[in-house]
Amino acid sequence: MKSKGYLAAMLFLGCIPAALAQNSAPAADDGHVVSTMTFVVKAPIQKAAPLFTPAGMQCWLGGPMHAEFVHAQTANDEAGAVFTMHDGAQKSTWVNTLLDVKSGRMQYASFTPDAMVMVVDVRMIADGKDATRVELIHTVTALNPQVREALKSMGGAHGQEHMAAAQKAIEGCLTTN
Repeated sequence: MKSKGYLAAMLFLGCIPAALAQNSAPAADDGHVVSTMTFVVKAPIQKAAPLFTPAGMQCWLGGPMHAEFVHAQTANDEAGAVFTMHDGAQKSTWVNTLLDVKSGRMQYASFTPDAMVMVVDVRMIADGKDATRVELIHTVTALNPQVREALKSMGGAHGQEHMAAAQKAIEGCLTTN
C-alpha cells in the first residue's frame, strides 16, 4: 500500500490539511487526529462556496485525483451525493452529508478501505464584501499502522507547500468561473 503517497495526494486536496501541525495535536497512538485549517478566499461567499461542493471541487482538484459520481450521477450538488475518488490503486468513497451553499456549510464523510476514515467540515463566513474566510475541520482516523505513522509526520513546511498549491488552484478557479 502506498500510504504516504496517498496521504500526500489527499493533503494537496485539502482532505488532510497541510496545517496538521499548525492547529492540532499530533495523531494519537490510535491514529486519530482533529485539525483545523483557516484561509481566506478572495471572493464573496456566493462565489467561493460553490467551489467546495462535490461538483465545484472538480475545478481545483486536477491531477490524478478526480471524482466519479455514484449517486447524483450528473455531478449535481445535493446533500446525499455519493462519489468515489481514485489515486492509483487507492479508492475512497465520499458522502456529502451536509450541503448548504447559501450559508457556506458543507460536510463530507470519507472511507478509504484499509487506510482511513475521515470527516471534513467546511465552514465559511464573509470577510468583508469581497472575501470569504474558509475553515476546514478534518477528523481523521487511521485504520492501519502505516497511515498512523504517516499522520504523525504530516505538516510542517512540506504540508504548507501543498496547501499553497491547493489555494492557488482554488484562486485560479475563481478567475475562470
